Order: sequence, then structure tokens, then C-alpha cells
Amino acid sequence: MNGGSRCADLPRTALTRPAEPPVPGLPQPRATADPGPRPGFEDLQAALFDVAFLAGRDADGAAAQLDALTQRAASWEQVSGEAGLLWQARLVGADVDGRRGGTAQLGLVARRALAWGESAGDAYVQARAHRLLATFHEVIGDSASALEHAVAAVAALDAVPAQGPRVPAWVGVDHETALGGAQLQLGAFEQARERFTRLLAAARADGDARTRVRTLNNLAYVELTAGRTAEAARLARELVQTSAELAIPLSAGAWDTVAKVSMSVGDWSAAQATLLAAMGQAGCLTDAADTATLQINLAVCQRNLGQLREAARSLDAAEAQCEQRDLGEVRTALVLERSELAATGGDFRAAYELYRRFHVLEMERLSERKDARARVLAAVYETVEARRASDRFQELAERDHLTGLFNRRHLEQVAPAVLSAASAVGASSSLALLDIDHFKRINDTRSHQVGDAVLQRFGRLLAATGAGGDVVARIGGEEFVLLLPGQDARGARDRVRAVLQAVRQHDWDEVAPGLRVTASAGLTSTREGGASLAELLAAADRRLYTAKRGGRDRLVAR
Repeated sequence: MNGGSRCADLPRTALTRPAEPPVPGLPQPRATADPGPRPGFEDLQAALFDVAFLAGRDADGAAAQLDALTQRAASWEQVSGEAGLLWQARLVGADVDGRRGGTAQLGLVARRALAWGESAGDAYVQARAHRLLATFHEVIGDSASALEHAVAAVAALDAVPAQGPRVPAWVGVDHETALGGAQLQLGAFEQARERFTRLLAAARADGDARTRVRTLNNLAYVELTAGRTAEAARLARELVQTSAELAIPLSAGAWDTVAKVSMSVGDWSAAQATLLAAMGQAGCLTDAADTATLQINLAVCQRNLGQLREAARSLDAAEAQCEQRDLGEVRTALVLERSELAATGGDFRAAYELYRRFHVLEMERLSERKDARARVLAAVYETVEARRASDRFQELAERDHLTGLFNRRHLEQVAPAVLSAASAVGASSSLALLDIDHFKRINDTRSHQVGDAVLQRFGRLLAATGAGGDVVARIGGEEFVLLLPGQDARGARDRVRAVLQAVRQHDWDEVAPGLRVTASAGLTSTREGGASLAELLAAADRRLYTAKRGGRDRLVAR
């Protein structure tokens, strides 16, 4: 591993954004009682733990097993109503995608899984979702969010109940390592050092050889980055010795750490020997950029040792790797080292031209990284933001822009279900149609601004009388509807009379001096006016007309 990705050398690093609501179209949680014995559940859970572990070491191998496990998890969800295993499988798939370069898919699935885990109360799914979101934010260069998710990943894992899944020890190590790596990225060396030291002690006590080797690597890199070269050198020696004693091969990232420790103190010969040893172990070169990166570092050592021809050959080998695998970011480092090599050889014109090329490539790289990050974030957040925008536009489409009350469209959408629900339990419903008296006169004599203020005040007075389940709407001009599901005629009459009294007694001088406002209403119910919204509105309108002709400021209910 190179640079800030060092601590990702353990099972993938990871890490919380505010929880989002469940994603439409995805499985929703189902309440379940204590299931007791569940044949097949434990085996499937164990298999998912195994493939999640494998994904950190062999993404292709994990992918080969994942389809069958996902199908089993989907079948389990269908027969049991428990979707947790299916979301675990999806998270493993996202991890595999991320390791293959599918950063956007990694972030998108992890966000969806987090939304489901929050709504279902599944702490383990939340923990793993946060874990992968940490990786996602690390990859796109958002270290602060990576730390946020790393902290949440550890906390959520601690919250897994005793009766929940028996989480393997490696998961806890993975989450703690992720948090240490995120702390390191933000320069919190003391916290990262403390965390990795604690992990190392636990690995020694538990006899966990792999975690011991990897944590030594992480600790050495922490000290190297913090500028404590003597301690970094001590840890690097212990890393190599422990790897040999426990027969745990070092990764390319670990070899790179050991070499950079030697380079930091000017021991170019030791660094060269380390890099040559690493390149002789093909098994450690698992990433596309591993060989080219080691070759460039080898060239740095050879240049400082005066081996300029050997350095040129190392750079040629690195460039071949860059061409073959399209390693854009590695090529930038390659051009910089060619510039340094040319200067060391006395060809200052070539060094200058190469440095200018490096500068251009670096600017292009930074620009491309910004563009790539924007594209990835757009892909990940697109569904969520589109849903939020859709919900917002839907809300706006069903609201009256002036009063904030629901409009006719919303009334027509919800009324059938509301009326049917009341009818299903043998209850009647009532509907009142209300109209502000002489509203045109108010507009004409007081101004449209005053008229708008009257509509707004009237809407608030009407809404204030509503109870849970009532539908209050402005359906046009100065006409308003109060739909009272499950309310009989007598109770509805009392409610509407209270509205008319509140309008009559309101201090309208606050809107315009000397202004007085009243309203009229027509009321009907499903017992007499019909069962549909259209029938109720027609009956209420006839009675409203009667109230207007009868002198206004009154209710007509029969």
C-alpha cells in the first residue's frame, strides 16, 4: 500500500452520516418475535461471515461464492421475513465491487444498507454499512467523513445484542483498524498509535498471527508519518522478524513501509535490498499498481546510490506497467523521478522539461480526481437526492402555495381511502365546505395583499380546529374543505360552528384596520350526502349556497 492507504492493508478500512429513511422499492423490516431455533440460519450466517472475510483477501474468490449465498439469503427472507442476511450479502457484494474499482456502487449499496439497518434496528448491518462507507469516503478523499463512519462502525458493532449474530473476532479487528487508519489520515497520530498498540497487544495475547503482522505494519507507518523514524525503524525490524517467525508473508504495502523507513534515514542500500526482496515474491503483488510503485521506489534508491543506469531500467519497467495497466497516478510519480534522475545525471534541460511535464500531469491528475469524485458522489447520492427532490415536489404539488394547506389534488387522492377506512368500521364521515363571505369585496376595496393575508389567517384558524386524521384543504379561491373521517353529523356541526365563531371573533385589525371577516359553511355526511368525495362535495355545495342566500355567517347542515 502507498501513502494514505497504508492502513487499508488490513481487511478494508471503513467508517456515520445521519441516518436516512428506508429506500423505496427495497425490502423493509418486518417485526419478528424471538424466532427460536432456525434451521439453516446459522450455516448461512457463518458462510456470509466467511465470504466477507475472503473479500478482504481475494475479491474474485469471494465473488465466485457470492451469487449462491445471495440467492440463499433472498430465499431465507421470503420464508422468514428476515432481510438481515440478504443485506449482509449485498454489503459483501459492494465490498467486492469497491475492490474492483466500483467505488460508486460501493457507496450506493452501503448507504441503502445503512438506511435499512437503521429502520430495522439491525446493529450488525449498520456496523458493516458504516464500515464500507468509511472505505468509500477514504477512496474519494473525504477523510473527515471516513473518520465519522469509522467511529460509527465501531459503536454499532458494540451495540450488536447478545442474542444477535455471533460476530467473528476479525470483524472487530477490521473496524478498529479502520478507525485507526482514519485517525492517521487526519494526523491524529497519538490516537492512531494508541489504537494500533491496543490491537497489537490483543493479537499477541490471542495468538492472532495475521493481525499481529498487519498491525505492526500499521504502527510502523504511523511512526514514519509522525516523523519518529527511530521507533518506525524498530517496528519495521520487528515486522520483518515476526513475519518470518510466524510464516506470514508480507504484503506489498508492508514491504513498502519497511523500505520507506530505511529511505527516511538515508539507508539506500537497505531500502534497495528490501524492494528487491519484495519484487521477488510475486504473491505479495496483488494490486495493479504494486509492481510499478516498487520499481519507482527502487529507482529512487538506485539514483541515490549512483546506479543511474539501473535506475533508468527500473523506471522503464515501471513505465511499461503504467502503459499496460493505465496507471495514471503512478505515471505522475514516474515522470517526477525521471526528472530527478536527469538532474542527477547532469541533463538539466531534460530535467526541466520532465519537471514541466510532471507539473502538467499533476494538475490534470488533481482535476481528474475532482471530476471523478464529483461523478462518484453524483452516482451515490443521485438516488437519495432524487427521492428527496421527488418527495419535496410531490409535497409541493399537493399543497396550496399561499396557505400551506393541502389542495384539491391531495384531497382527491386521499379521500377514497379515508372514507373507506371509516366505513369499514361502521362509522360515518362528514364534510364541510366553507367560503369566506364577501371575499371579492375585500380584494377590491382593501387590496389583493390584504386578501392574501385573510386567506392565510383563515387557513390557520381552520387548521387549528383540525384533529388527527382530519383533512383540511383549500380547493380554490376562498373555498376550503374540512373532511372529518369517522365524525357523525352532530359532532361535525359543533366543529364547524367553532370554526365560524373563531373567524368571527378573530382580531382582523392586525391585517387591516376596521376589517371584519366572516364565513359560511355547508355540511353533509356519508349518512345522507353519499359515499364518494364528489357526492359529498356536491351536497355540501348546495347547503353552502343556501347559507349564502340566507344571510351568510352561518352553517347549513340540512
